[in-house]
Amino acid sequence: MCAAASRTTRASAAPRGSRRRAALRGRAALLRSLVSFALCAGCLVATVAAAGPAAAYQSRDDWRHMERALTYLGENPPKRPLVLLFGGSAARECTISDRSWRRQIVELGGPRVLAFNLGASSESYRKNIAMVRRLPDVPTLVVVGVNVGRYTATPPAPSVRLAGGTTLTLAQVDDYSQHRFHYPSRLTRAQKSAYVTRWLRKRYPVFRERFAYNAGQLATLLATCQERDVKVVLVNLPINLQVVRHRMDAPRKRYRRSCVALGAKYEVPWVNFVARAGLVDADFADDWHLVEPGRVKWQKRLSKTVVVWLHRYGIGEPVPEPSPTPTPTPSPTTVSSTTPT
Repeated sequence: MCAAASRTTRASAAPRGSRRRAALRGRAALLRSLVSFALCAGCLVATVAAAGPAAAYQSRDDWRHMERALTYLGENPPKRPLVLLFGGSAARECTISDRSWRRQIVELGGPRVLAFNLGASSESYRKNIAMVRRLPDVPTLVVVGVNVGRYTATPPAPSVRLAGGTTLTLAQVDDYSQHRFHYPSRLTRAQKSAYVTRWLRKRYPVFRERFAYNAGQLATLLATCQERDVKVVLVNLPINLQVVRHRMDAPRKRYRRSCVALGAKYEVPWVNFVARAGLVDADFADDWHLVEPGRVKWQKRLSKTVVVWLHRYGIGEPVPEPSPTPTPTPSPTTVSSTTPT
């Protein structure tokens, strides 16, 4: 019998349980390879998004939501003030829903507003400039979310434009599967730590290469908001400090210094409540994207910040009517002390 035939005979004669264990080991090896690929590519959906609710999110849903919201606002300039959140996918995942966010702003003492989370994957400052130029002329507060990804990502193809003559309702805009990541996180702490290592090796050089350009785009965004009388708050977006620790201090300090300097130039506040938000590793799908427990914590902090700055900017507060000029009354006649009484 030839060697190949002998091996075939031995394999056929192997116990069924051995063959099954071998097959399982093969599947496990394949799964590890897929996880590694997803991490290296920065596409965590294969390892984080579970079947069920997460499957409702479709690619570019965030960009379609952005386009619907901007189209709706162009067709229906609201009577209420606007509150908008800009940012990448980390911004998209950090609120529960637009409806929930609007209600919470009122519950925490703010005015009735029309709030939209317009965060989308790889959203650039350059795209934000175009978005601001499309806003209606109503009192508006824009929260510009900032993190390392805002200085590295290459913007995708232009967002989907709706067909001409499209008429949208607010209910249609709010009908949006916002979240790509869901609890429980499918990445282990070790995998999240490995993701930081890969970011420092592969994305940090890109961060350094594109930083000056993107910082310039942020300056243009702030200038555009100033021209349109759109008020702005710069907010540091979530990061998994329990895993990242001090390993990304250098890039984070660099963009923070830039934001503080730009804020001083354009009279825009820089707000950073990352360390005070009470976030833990379990609140994150990876190192940047929040899941359900974390969204609850973060949205409340964000809502409090929005309420503070709506009040400080005087947005949504009734303008007091000027007091009528009092009619002068004749001065009383002075009685001389020499006049007889």
